[in-house]
Amino acid sequence: MKALVLRLMLAVAATLGNPAAAGEASDAIHAGSPEFIVAFNSGDSARLASFYTTSTQLLPPGPEFIQGREAIAAFWQSAMDIGLKLTGLEPVEIVQAGDIATDVDVLHLSAPDGEGGTVALSDKYIVI
Repeated sequence: MKALVLRLMLAVAATLGNPAAAGEASDAIHAGSPEFIVAFNSGDSARLASFYTTSTQLLPPGPEFIQGREAIAAFWQSAMDIGLKLTGLEPVEIVQAGDIATDVDVLHLSAPDGEGGTVALSDKYIVI
């Protein structure tokens, strides 16, 4: 479960950033967050994959690279299939250098606990 959660954090980090211009980084990075959460929690892996550019690579732990929207959709589907829910994306800090921004956020998930309840999970991720 820990490996999957870490993979999810890295995947989210790749989705939400692409600032339109200097000074607009925060708005550009976080504009898709509510829609991303809705797509995740409704089980729409194709919609989740559409948040990524066609050249995106997800970099989960280990040697594996996930490339292309079809593979990204399958990655998200595997997370949703085990019952994970995305409960929030919490902005922490944005650092800008010209038209590039780095955004540090906290990811909040809930996961089935195996006994009919859920357990809350939180971790950090970076959007570039």
